Amino acid sequence: KFNVILQKFTITDNAHNNFIEYEDFKKFISTFNKNERKGLFYHLLFTTLFFGGMRIGELLALKYSDIDYTNNTIYICKQVQFTCFVEDCHKYNRVGNYVIFPYTKTNTIKNIEIPKWLTNEFTQLQQIDNHTYDDYIFTHNNAIVDETLIRYYLGKHLLLANLPKIRIHDFRHSNVTWLYDNGADAKFVQERMGHSSVDTSLKVYNHITAQRRERNNAIIENIEQI
Repeated sequence: KFNVILQKFTITDNAHNNFIEYEDFKKFISTFNKNERKGLFYHLLFTTLFFGGMRIGELLALKYSDIDYTNNTIYICKQVQFTCFVEDCHKYNRVGNYVIFPYTKTNTIKNIEIPKWLTNEFTQLQQIDNHTYDDYIFTHNNAIVDETLIRYYLGKHLLLANLPKIRIHDFRHSNVTWLYDNGADAKFVQERMGHSSVDTSLKVYNHITAQRRERNNAIIENIEQI
């Protein structure tokens, strides 16, 4: 029964948007009930993806020790990959179906700022799960949660919010777009995302949102007659 449901909600690489508008993200994230452990878990997971802009492998590699509860930052220095995608995976540290690499895709180490309320959600989940600071954050049945399960809940709750399909990685696109929409400096965005250059952020990830299109149109509409 679960596999049938999973097939129904699994997100594919075809016919999807490559980012989600901020207002649509709020509709999406509101479908999770934070009064339940599962709802809080996925609310935290997707919110961290949207506002943190990290890759899914970096997110799943997070431990509670990577959260600075005083300065409201997340330390990103490692990533996970499915064992089936890694040659000689027996040579590496493993947790369930994942191999743990002590570096990120671009070999960058960074601290990213997060809002205080998001830090509080990490605290809340840690208390519910009774985890130590050395435990991985996003776990299911004592193992790092499988990406297939994440895609299932992504698809299910996009449907509940009546929104188009997106991929997990599109939250990273969305974060860059949201940052630019709110006036973030290009160099800040580059460093936060771990890109090799500002051009990567601008060319690959910067999408025209409805908010920006409206603002750009207003520039033209408000030109004074001369």
